[in-house]
Amino acid sequence: MSTKLYLDDVVEETGISKRNVKYWCQKYELPVEKDGRKNVYPADTINALRLVKLLSGSKLFNHRFIRLQIERAFGRSEAEIELSENYERARVEGRELLQKFSRPTGTVLLPGLSKHRSETAARGEGKKGDIDDVLL
Repeated sequence: MSTKLYLDDVVEETGISKRNVKYWCQKYELPVEKDGRKNVYPADTINALRLVKLLSGSKLFNHRFIRLQIERAFGRSEAEIELSENYERARVEGRELLQKFSRPTGTVLLPGLSKHRSETAARGEGKKGDIDDVLL
């Protein structure tokens, strides 16, 4: 096996889809090099992708465990691992908070205004352009 492969070669070599290769490299912060506009995957990254495929395919391990194994395989310190986990946790909590205050269209209302809107609409008092339509 060559020490560095392009995406199509990685897919052929490992049997992992292009989408999963890109997603796992981003999610687990695997090193990827650039050759012009193309990504080049070093041997360590390809081995890590094989490990991710094996662990996630078994359906016995969650992504946190897989991430920890990858972090340790790349020799990252405990402080770096903790920082990475805290970032991931904050990203997930932020997404959940955004979903809590989102309309189906993806726009975000200021908290508490949607209740006021439904009450005024029920009484027929609401009109287009009310404060309820203020979006973040």
